[in-house]
Amino acid sequence: MSFNFEFFDHLADTGIEAIASSKEELFKGALKGMAFILKPDLDKTKTKETFKEKIEVLSSDFDTLIADFLNEVLAKGEINKGIFKEANIEKLTNNYIKAEIFGEKIDSLAKEIKAVTYHNLKIFQDKDGNWRARIIFDI
Repeated sequence: MSFNFEFFDHLADTGIEAIASSKEELFKGALKGMAFILKPDLDKTKTKETFKEKIEVLSSDFDTLIADFLNEVLAKGEINKGIFKEANIEKLTNNYIKAEIFGEKIDSLAKEIKAVTYHNLKIFQDKDGNWRARIIFDI
């Protein structure tokens, strides 16, 4: 796995900066970061039930795509009463993603995310060739 994420403070919201070696890994890192906002001890708890979903998102551009993808995952998590923390990305373009996402049932959330925002959303490739996404979550 070649991605990472870091948290940063933003007024009343929470943000992450996902860092990855590829665009696909960037989406995986952002997804994992969002899962850890919802439940920081997610990897340490035994789950009762796991599930998976297919997801397809079409957006106007690449920056918007990552926010739309995470918002769709967030909605599916609410429907399934769980958290999605991994993805198998089948297709990714500058405005479309098709993936299978993997989640697990949970009893409670540490924080509730209302939405992934477009405020100060930024995706870029740094001087070392790594992809970075700064994403703010409305909590």
